[in-house]
Amino acid sequence: MTPGFGKQIVWDAGKDWDGEYSERMRVRVVATDAKGVPGLEWGSEVANGGFLMGQDGGAEGSGPSRHVNIPWSFWLSKYEITIAQYAEYLNIALVTGKVIRNGATNVISKEAIFQGAPIQALLLELGTMNVRWNVNKFEAAPGTERFPASVTWYGAVAFSLFYSYDLPTTAEWEKAARGPENEDANTHLKYPWGDYITGQQLANYSSSRDSWETGLHGKTPVGYYNGKQVPTGPDNPNAYGLYDVIGNVSEWTRSIASPVENYSQEESLPAYDNVLGDSSSKRVLRGGSNQSPADLQLSIFARKESYPALENSSAATGFRLIRRSLP
Repeated sequence: MTPGFGKQIVWDAGKDWDGEYSERMRVRVVATDAKGVPGLEWGSEVANGGFLMGQDGGAEGSGPSRHVNIPWSFWLSKYEITIAQYAEYLNIALVTGKVIRNGATNVISKEAIFQGAPIQALLLELGTMNVRWNVNKFEAAPGTERFPASVTWYGAVAFSLFYSYDLPTTAEWEKAARGPENEDANTHLKYPWGDYITGQQLANYSSSRDSWETGLHGKTPVGYYNGKQVPTGPDNPNAYGLYDVIGNVSEWTRSIASPVENYSQEESLPAYDNVLGDSSSKRVLRGGSNQSPADLQLSIFARKESYPALENSSAATGFRLIRRSLP
């Protein structure tokens, strides 16, 4: 709509939130010429309930596992957050005093992102392979807009909370990545589509020729495996409509790194497994990245971990958002 006086914007919140309602809901209004998180799309609803997290002794091999019940339904963003989306966030956060540039290299928080977080937490390193600074604004370099942004865990949390979303826990991520037919003992698959990853058409991993010919230091644009990839392959979202849950970049989760068998069997955001206030512990990364599948690092159950402030502009670390239907 064109600028002017005496105009109104009416928001159909019920439609955007799929009819969900809670007395605990809050809304933040930010004045900008963009549409919230530009281009944000959601996958299908993941139903509440239990599933087996980890290995089940089948195709994935024997290993640690834990039955976890998630008492709420939720949605993950269809794609990993892109460089363009993150640049838009930084431009708004800059003018609202949430972030500052630390010279020409880093972007840091100006205030604590959450209680217990450092005041000047590193969010990301600027560079041509990531968000860059151009004269007076943050931007994606031409042609990189839909590549996933590489950020620290602090950078992922800051973006998520700014828009009143969150990072998925490691259990939420795995339940969504598996799909409804792939979450119980003796049904586990290594990948959302089956037990084998062959050829170059399914995901961005180290043997995918296209990830180097058309990619950006091992990355491919989000949703690249949509039936138009080179060589041509299937449109490859998982059962909940999520792209790149395997390969491309590893994805930050809310969860603190700890053995799978010690994870709480009843999912809880305030529990130690997922508490935000601990700024010293490593956090779990899921989904592999541009890696070889030989060591199972691309499997759905695979986990990596890293400290909250570790990242560089070429690192294959990104994230996606979650919204929950909390009771």
